[in-house]
Amino acid sequence: MNTLVIFTFEGVNDTCVVSGKQHPSVVIYAQPVRNSNPSIRAEYGNGRTLQINAKNMSETEVAKDVHLLFSRSGEPVVKLESRQSALVPSIQGQWTPITWLPTEMNSQELPVKKFSEHKSTDTSATQFVLDNPPQ
Repeated sequence: MNTLVIFTFEGVNDTCVVSGKQHPSVVIYAQPVRNSNPSIRAEYGNGRTLQINAKNMSETEVAKDVHLLFSRSGEPVVKLESRQSALVPSIQGQWTPITWLPTEMNSQELPVKKFSEHKSTDTSATQFVLDNPPQ
């Protein structure tokens, strides 16, 4: 029997004993089979099975994949697509709150009093409405 298969089997066995108590709905099989690549197979409570080929994997890679099998639900991985569509794609691009901020703050030695001042207008919104009544 290949030493890699024995190494992989022992690594999975150690990881499965610890993680199996935390995740009782997942069963993991790591059985070395003669003249074939080692594989790790997981069966989930919802009836789905997943199999990972463990050929040429180190012990840390095997532990990572076993953790992945325990943390998955068994459902197939699907690409998330947006259900929103438009006839004409947007040409405006993405906007973030810092898109149009001045870049002079990046080149200054902070703190600078200019950037710490409270920003306000001379007239409040209430005063503006009182000064400009609707027509």
